Formats: sequence, C-alpha cells, structure tokens
Amino acid sequence: MPANSSLRRKETNWEYGTDYQYSLDVNEQLQQVMNQLRDKCYVINELQAEFGLASKIYIVIRMVNGQAPALYLEKDILTFASNVGAEIEVDLL
Repeated sequence: MPANSSLRRKETNWEYGTDYQYSLDVNEQLQQVMNQLRDKCYVINELQAEFGLASKIYIVIRMVNGQAPALYLEKDILTFASNVGAEIEVDLL
C-alpha cells in the first residue's frame, strides 16, 4: 500500500454552468442553469446528507470595457439556493 493512500481530500467539486456568454443581466445565465437543476433539490439534499457535502453557487462576472451587468437575483434562484442550503459567491473579473 503506498504511503499516501490514507490521505483523503477535504474538498472536491462538481461544476455545472454555462460557457462565457455576453449579457448585461446575470439572471439570463442563472436561469439556464436553474432550468436543469430546479427539480433536483431532493437529490442534491440527499447527496449532501449522505456524504457531508455543501452547496455553493458561484457567479463569475467578466466585465468588458468597464461594463458591469445588472446584479440581482430573482426569487426562484434565491428559493433554490435556500432549498439546497447553498451559499452564493460573486466574483468580478
């Protein structure tokens, strides 16, 4: 048995999102993702409970020529985040 075989990663991640899309409203991209995940709350919560996982929603905004998109979250996105106990993080590039 190799010496490092007993080491366990403390973090891992599964990613689901969109490729870069020009938009002045982040909700356009968030809705694309939510349309795929909205009915998966039960499965996400089961996996979190079984494996001690946490959910986080990352919003990465790439500003072009100093233009920042509207940054607000629609109610259904906040409801989804709440239903899976997700934190929301926003990064501006």
